[in-house]
Amino acid sequence: MRRAFVAEGAERDSRLRDVLAFAADHGIPLLAATRGELDRLTGGGVHQGVAVQLPEFTYADAEDVLADAIQADPAGLVVALDSITDPRNLGAIVRSAAAFGAQGVIIPERRSAQMTAAAWKTSAGAAARVPVARVTNLNRTLKSYAAAGFTVVGLAGEATEDVSGFPGIDGPVLLVVGSEGEGLSRLVRENCDVLASIPIDSAVESLNASVAAAIALYEVSRSAPDLSRASARGCDTTRREVSRRCAAAQPRRPGPSVPPPWRRKLWELPGQVGEPHHAEVVQHRVDHDSCLEEVRLFTAAMASATPAMPETASRETLVSSVPASTLASTATMS
Repeated sequence: MRRAFVAEGAERDSRLRDVLAFAADHGIPLLAATRGELDRLTGGGVHQGVAVQLPEFTYADAEDVLADAIQADPAGLVVALDSITDPRNLGAIVRSAAAFGAQGVIIPERRSAQMTAAAWKTSAGAAARVPVARVTNLNRTLKSYAAAGFTVVGLAGEATEDVSGFPGIDGPVLLVVGSEGEGLSRLVRENCDVLASIPIDSAVESLNASVAAAIALYEVSRSAPDLSRASARGCDTTRREVSRRCAAAQPRRPGPSVPPPWRRKLWELPGQVGEPHHAEVVQHRVDHDSCLEEVRLFTAAMASATPAMPETASRETLVSSVPASTLASTATMS
């Protein structure tokens, strides 16, 4: 904080006393100002008698957000905004992203609201905890996230897929929210793997963009099953690692109807003699039971490809008993 302003004659309640104490403890200059001066400094915003001058907002890098989302457990969740122009909607979406565990929010540099004082205030402090990345080309960013194994889902009122059960909801998700009036642009739609809608009463035409984003974030966060660890005779793998391996093994093909890479290809498993083994996984339903079935298939395949582990064997004994070619194959896949 650079400095703080307090309106002359402001009521000395507990909140104002906390502001004064914080400023004194941290050596922040505290200045008295008239209500008119505060109105001018805040651009007519609702300041409630107190305003703080902050340094210019520092945007995150979209690649750093992607790296954090890949490492997230359970699967990553990121929000991308297509031409959201109201800074209050931006702030509200950032707040919802923080509430439902998203790793970041992505906005375009042009034709979009930026992180202004109004957006920061509406986020209720969430903008200090959730990275907000600004990109020059949103469509290029969508493609890079899809290539990394994310399901790119766009919110569209006319879509037939329900947002509570679209294909890929239980894996890494990039949620795209369109503008307040026009929705998703044509190119953004084409770069989405799936379009999903929120069922609402026919008497209501649409939802506010920030409200729709909050509902979709809730549905995605609650639909991710608790599959953070799957074990198979001493070989542990997370759902995140499985998606990353499959994304690397199979590059994404263009087209909005193509399923994400982590659901499209065979899982390649290390064998006892360094030869690849394959376990084909076919999934037609997106629900909790089918996702558990994927893990069971994977566990069974790992059990057939991995030497039996004695209950009393030490970790050093197990490592020394595996051929070097197998260890090299496993390290390459990881």
